[in-house]
Amino acid sequence: MSLPTAPPPLLRDYYALIPHPQAAQVLLLQQATGWSLPHCRTADRELLGGAPFCRHLRAQLGITATQLRVATVYVDPADGRWRWAMIALENHSPAWTPPPDAHWVDRATVAYLPLTQPEQRATILDWLIEIKTGVVPTLRSPWARPGWWAAIHSWVADALTQQGRALIGPLEQRKTWSVSCLLRGRTAAGAVYVKAAPALPLFANESAITAHLGAMYPAWVPTPLALDAGRRWMLLEDFGDDLLYTADAGAWEATVDAVAALQVQSVGHVDSLLAAGCLDRRLDRLAAQIPFLLEQTHVFAGLEPTELATLEAAAPQLAAYCAQLARSGVPPALLHGDLHDHNITMRAGQPLIFDWSDACIAHPFFDLTTLLSTDYLDAHPAVQTALRDRYLAHWAAYGSPVQLQRIADLAALVGTLHHAVSYAAGVSNVEPPVVWEWNVGLTMFVRQLLQLLAAAAASSSPARVV
Repeated sequence: MSLPTAPPPLLRDYYALIPHPQAAQVLLLQQATGWSLPHCRTADRELLGGAPFCRHLRAQLGITATQLRVATVYVDPADGRWRWAMIALENHSPAWTPPPDAHWVDRATVAYLPLTQPEQRATILDWLIEIKTGVVPTLRSPWARPGWWAAIHSWVADALTQQGRALIGPLEQRKTWSVSCLLRGRTAAGAVYVKAAPALPLFANESAITAHLGAMYPAWVPTPLALDAGRRWMLLEDFGDDLLYTADAGAWEATVDAVAALQVQSVGHVDSLLAAGCLDRRLDRLAAQIPFLLEQTHVFAGLEPTELATLEAAAPQLAAYCAQLARSGVPPALLHGDLHDHNITMRAGQPLIFDWSDACIAHPFFDLTTLLSTDYLDAHPAVQTALRDRYLAHWAAYGSPVQLQRIADLAALVGTLHHAVSYAAGVSNVEPPVVWEWNVGLTMFVRQLLQLLAAAAASSSPARVV
């Protein structure tokens, strides 16, 4: 019997919106079938994040640019998968001369030129108006605006100079999207990373809270080399490449111990953590946000009408589960909020936990669910259960092993609600072209929540917590 062949990788097209360095013009390539934006076709999704696509353009055209934002993404209605994207860039080659088949074209000309992708015309025209007027949407991320690159490059150079270091070459974009912008720089003493995060309703000021947590828990949280809390920038040493998802069983045990110990210690510091910038997302506040979630899922999430109806009908039960978990005995504590095996690296055998943009005071067991939800652990349930029990043992002062396991079961359900609300807040506070970046997570968590509600109704297990 022959094995089924794997489906071919999905090829996607990446189109570049390259501006003229002085005029409101876009670079178009003249082809036999019409005019086209410079583009490439690949199965590599990393091109959507900045540096790889810019390297491709430098190799193809000899132009140096950085990614500002994804201007639009075309999603195939037949299967819900995106097929092509238009990426707005900042041109850093003022003296560059286009090749013979490339031309700078203004808005009036774009309006009538035959384009190979005519459905892109409206986006190009809107983008050219932005360039001419300088007026951009209020919700646009700071790093998606021309001139931001020069500002952060200057800040990093100054911050390193104050520490007796210097950049070797320009910064490199590692990942750019609506959630953050991550850059990498080289120095003689090693690599450094720069992260900028947005000001969103349910995002903590990551630079400020990382500095605070790094001082409180230096063994487990990195301390920034420099930060600009007002602009939500921070400069960090390179953590290395030993991320938890590549680590052995001993690293997982050390991580579970560290996360639980950090959280247990934080119980006595809730007020100071709130004052430092952690958001208050305790269970009474979560229950009060259920109507907001319902509003956003109706507008944004790709849910079926039956799913929306089921979620609405479950609203009273969700609020009851929040109240039930609040009575269970485990106190509010520090929650990372996005804890998974790509946000933890191993340093001298100890975990270093980073990416604290979702830091808040909430039910600590929400982190347990996301931490242990990996493909490897899902395929090895015995290991997953052992790690869960190891984590719960740190909370023995708040219940017996059986009680804590039941609390963890309920927290898995309510934690999914917590994450759905996080995505709902994000999706309603970013500009329309990048809503899809958040909508995927919003839809996923709502569907997970519906599955857990159905399982709870069938087994009545959450009701056994208290």
